[in-house]
Amino acid sequence: MKREKSPLIENDRKFHSVAQKIGLAMILQVVFFYALNILSTILSGILTEILIEEVAYVISEVLFMISYLSGFLIPAGILYKILGKDAISPRKNGRSMPPVAPLFILGGISINFCAAYFNQLLVSALIPTPDGSSLYATEPMVVWYQYVCLLISTAVIPAICEEILFRGVILTNLIPFGRGTAILASGILFGLMHGNILQFFYTSFFGIVLGYIYVRTRSLWLCMIIHFVNNGIGVLQESMGSLVEPELATQINSGIEIFVMVTGVLSLILLLILEHRKRKPQETGSFGVVFEPALEYEEYSVTPKQKWSLFFTPTMIIFLVIEGILMLITAVSLLALWVAV
Repeated sequence: MKREKSPLIENDRKFHSVAQKIGLAMILQVVFFYALNILSTILSGILTEILIEEVAYVISEVLFMISYLSGFLIPAGILYKILGKDAISPRKNGRSMPPVAPLFILGGISINFCAAYFNQLLVSALIPTPDGSSLYATEPMVVWYQYVCLLISTAVIPAICEEILFRGVILTNLIPFGRGTAILASGILFGLMHGNILQFFYTSFFGIVLGYIYVRTRSLWLCMIIHFVNNGIGVLQESMGSLVEPELATQINSGIEIFVMVTGVLSLILLLILEHRKRKPQETGSFGVVFEPALEYEEYSVTPKQKWSLFFTPTMIIFLVIEGILMLITAVSLLALWVAV
């Protein structure tokens, strides 16, 4: 007589299969992203030779935006497809933004500002730059369309495609195996995706914050807006040096940071007060925080001691190796730059 499979073992296999497919999607993301970026760079070089400078610049930026968008949306579509009949669409959990959305936006951005500031201190301690010089050199912008292109390519496009892949598809399809696991795993993958050792800490932390907000609100739109505003503030601060005098730019940027931090802290306090009023003992979940009642799909119990070993599938390990190599290249490049300076 054929023995029935244990539900727990079956869930472990299901979790392992989902992780394997996510790992494959992450490998494809790296391949598509760099391949399309190289293609757009080649086309931009050709356009520069045959078109006037302004037209070539704008078309090159548009090509980069299309390649960036495709580098995330194609793997997201492939992942959703290969997950099969059990795949969960982001639209199933999608909600309009909650009434407290402004509090989540300000609170989430302020938390990321703290993480970015700590990351900056850590980087400065590990990789000091002589004479106050910067590790990154940026060319000043002089015309309006350069600011528009920078805002779209740095804030709008990443907010859409990165959230669809990491929160909309990856996190959504990991939630049935544990919300804490889904938030942590998708956040770390988000940090690794950047392939930059200097960005890994705060991008992972930002990914975890966005994951928590997505699970709490079930609103992918809210995550996109937070991502956009966060990156948009960075674009504004980066552009300020080209718009006004350096001393005034420093003062404005400091004012922006103070405003974000003060309003963010107040928002977090208000969110905690509102959360405390509606808390119910039976709702306590991962990380000791309160999540909303179970989503409208089946939850799978996975062996806790095996969860992370099951997550590191062969495809996931290959992705980790690839990103490790990219981070090593970044570290060596920065070391060479520091020596040159």
